[in-house]
This record gives sequence, structure tokens and C-alpha cells, in this order.
Amino acid sequence: MIQRLYASTFSLARYPLLLAALLLIEPVFSSQYLIRIVNTMLIQAVAALGVNVVLGFAGLVSIAHAALMALGAYTSALLMLKLGMPFPIAFVTACLFCGIVSGFVGLLGNRVETNYLLVITLGIHVAIFLVIVNENWLTGGASGLFNVPKVEIGPWRLANDRSYYWLTAPVFVAALYFAERLRHSKPGRAMIAARLHAPAARMSGINVNRYRVWAMVFAGVYFGASGSLFAHLIGFLGPEDFSLSLTLLLTLTVVVGGLGSNVAACVSLVILTAIAEAFQQAASSWLLFYGILIMVVMVVAPRGMAGVAESVVERIKRARSLVRRPLDRPSL
Repeated sequence: MIQRLYASTFSLARYPLLLAALLLIEPVFSSQYLIRIVNTMLIQAVAALGVNVVLGFAGLVSIAHAALMALGAYTSALLMLKLGMPFPIAFVTACLFCGIVSGFVGLLGNRVETNYLLVITLGIHVAIFLVIVNENWLTGGASGLFNVPKVEIGPWRLANDRSYYWLTAPVFVAALYFAERLRHSKPGRAMIAARLHAPAARMSGINVNRYRVWAMVFAGVYFGASGSLFAHLIGFLGPEDFSLSLTLLLTLTVVVGGLGSNVAACVSLVILTAIAEAFQQAASSWLLFYGILIMVVMVVAPRGMAGVAESVVERIKRARSLVRRPLDRPSL
């Protein structure tokens, strides 16, 4: 009982500790360029957690991640720019709107085979992209949307990247907390059961279709949050910011990290971002690199970094048990 209480207390305490650590290391990011990269990485990590819910928990293959981020970004930006809404209301509205749209996509996916969800989400991506490009009066079209308002929360105005970090870090930690809570909850376990073996999950009484829709809704909220944060960080929105390459990056992040592991997805994103920054001159070849890396990971380490880490820990435990096992004494 005491051990369980201790584990529960530590599980809750690690998130404030993580947030405190992120805020304490903020002075380490000395340059404006570095703090912009860290902010972008935290924003993309929120989206990656959403992808992990869809792909890692529910096992649904979707390519509408970037489109839903765009929907959240433009919704939040336009509500503040055109209607003068305060950021908290615009942020929450963008999250809810993307969650509803994503849930609607999930309902459409339930009417077809799971594999055809890929085609449906491709159609959603194209439709949102065409609206952004063609509706110049609303979105600015291909030229982009300028003068996206800066975030103001009460008396605080987050006018630069360093002050914005004090928003992205708490949002990321909150997103990680709720994603972990979902993973260990009954709906989360039902989603994972549906991914591992949908027929067996149905025979166990799990409403697979309902939990898949909820996975899409949950992920849509995360995409909306990520898009909203991105819009007000950059101050400019263009269709090229939400191309299929962003969807591929987020998918690769989850695959490399390991399906179903939230922490591994975040660590994977840090590694991929570091690689991308180290080889900026080869930016035009990133799509090819992403595709090849996905194939290599699926062949060499299909469970990703999380699976490799679990295998290493299991081998260490097995080796320790063999060392500690007493030798059989020979019988006289």
C-alpha cells in the first residue's frame, strides 16, 4: 500500500519537476536562434504526442496531422486578428474546433476499412490546403497571413521568443501529463488493445469504433494547440508551413521513438531536430531521408527506441538473475 502510494506521488510530482527543469534551463539558450528552435521543438512535441495517440495507441494511419495543425493555427490567428478575441479564448476555440473536425474524420473512417482512412485523411489535407490557398480574403492565400497578433495573457505580453518559452514549456508539460494519463486509463488501454488485435478487443466487449473516434478527437485537440502556439510564435502563416513533410516528420518521430511511448516520441523529436540542424545544407533531401529512415526503423527496430531500451533492460535483468543464482552443488 505504501509502495503504491509512493509510486503514485512520484508519478504526479515528476511533471512539476520537469516544468521546473525546463524553466530553469531557459538562460542556457543564449542566442535568439536557439530559443526559437527550442520553442518550435516544444510545439512540435505537442503535435507528436497527438500523433502517438492516433498511431501509437489506436493504430490509425492518418496523414492529416499538418492540415489539422494548419486549421488550429489559422483559427486562432483569425479569431484574434479579425474578431479581437483574447488569446486564451482563441487558443481553446482552436483546440475544440480541431478536435471536432478530427472526430468527424474518425467517424468517416469507421464507415470504411481502416486502411482507407489514409485516403480520407489525404482528402482532408488537400481540402484544407486548397481553402487556405484560394480564400485570399480570409487566409491571405499563397502569400500568407501577416501580422498575426502576439500573445497577451492578462498583464503579460509575450513579445519575443524568450518570453514565449514561458508559455510553450507549460503547455508541453501539460500535454505530456494528459497523454500519459490517457495511456494508463481505461480508454487508453482499450485503444491499445484495438491496435494490437481489433477482433479480440471486440470479443472482449470493447467498442473499437468509439475509442478510435475518441483517439482522433484527443489528437485533434493536440494538433489545434500546436498550431495555435506556432501561429503566434512566428507571427506569419503560409501554406508551406503545413506541408506533407511536416506530417512525415511527426510520423517518423513516433515510429523512431516507439509506438505508444509518449516520452520516447519526445526524445526522438529532439534527436531528429538536432540532426536536421546539423545538416541544414541537405534540407532539400529531408523527405528522402525521412522515408528511408522509416523503412530502416521498421525493419531493424520495429518497436523503436522504446522497444530497444526495453530489450536492453530485460537482458540486464536476466544477466543479473543468472549471476545471483546459486550454483548447484554436486551430489555426493
